[in-house]
Amino acid sequence: MPGLEPWYRRRSGAGLLLLAFAFAALAAPLWYFRNSDHPLSGQDTVALCEQLNGLQPPGAGWSHATGTSPGLPRLPGTDAEAAGYCIWRDARGQVAFEAVLSTNRNTRPLGVDALYERMRGEVVATRNDELREADGPGERSIRSRRGNSSEWLIEDHGIVLLLRGYRTEDAWFDHAAAAALEALREPPAQSDIVISTSS
Repeated sequence: MPGLEPWYRRRSGAGLLLLAFAFAALAAPLWYFRNSDHPLSGQDTVALCEQLNGLQPPGAGWSHATGTSPGLPRLPGTDAEAAGYCIWRDARGQVAFEAVLSTNRNTRPLGVDALYERMRGEVVATRNDELREADGPGERSIRSRRGNSSEWLIEDHGIVLLLRGYRTEDAWFDHAAAAALEALREPPAQSDIVISTSS
């Protein structure tokens, strides 16, 4: 067939073009998910109180419970406000500490980078007594204090963790942030599988 002959002739550089196309097809998803190596980054929901159960409260009589987050801004087009939320109450029943977790999965399609940047902008725009950036735990973090309340905003490879402390000591609050990130990095507990051979 004379009409198909141009398609079958050898072309110089065709293999190189195919290799470049394959590289681009593999590089795009790897670039998009480059900072998503946290064990919880793919979770829609996280039992945050269970994950942070080992966190030692600074005083006696503290208790923790799950709830809904009143303070995490929802990005337009995202699936959910937060993947996990936990509050600690002091002996008087007042909220003394809270933790809010968002993951790459529940903030899709924008991801935690966009959420962190939006929340960081809000923290910087408010008048704070103290503001420290990038000298704490996680990949990127910002710590602020206003009056008797402190706040850590931490982005750690696919998650955003927002910690708020009310009437807590700075030393305990900083230790709690590091301990919370360490607890969240632990892989989820696997249930033991028992296989019965009896019939």
